[in-house]
Amino acid sequence: MEQITLLKSEVRRLERNQEREKSVANLEYLKNVLLQFIFLRSGSERQALLPVIHTMLQLSPEEKSKLAAIAQGAFTSHSLLYTLPFDCLVYMFMKCDTLA
Repeated sequence: MEQITLLKSEVRRLERNQEREKSVANLEYLKNVLLQFIFLRSGSERQALLPVIHTMLQLSPEEKSKLAAIAQGAFTSHSLLYTLPFDCLVYMFMKCDTLA
């Protein structure tokens, strides 16, 4: 039963990765949104960026919750780097560098 749960979780992760690749057509925009989120103080401006980040990165429910907590000021802004999928951040910044 545990193996089934793990496999389902992995399938959902792979599906999100596929969707993420489709939705990250404008990587420069995503980079700017993430940088703005990181450097803003907690509050409504950060909250307003959450739907954009959720949509473009296809975050899991757990990742959405963590990001919402960061937006409200529950963590320092640098916690974002530990919250979002590392492979997603690396992919995004590598693509932006090649587009520049």
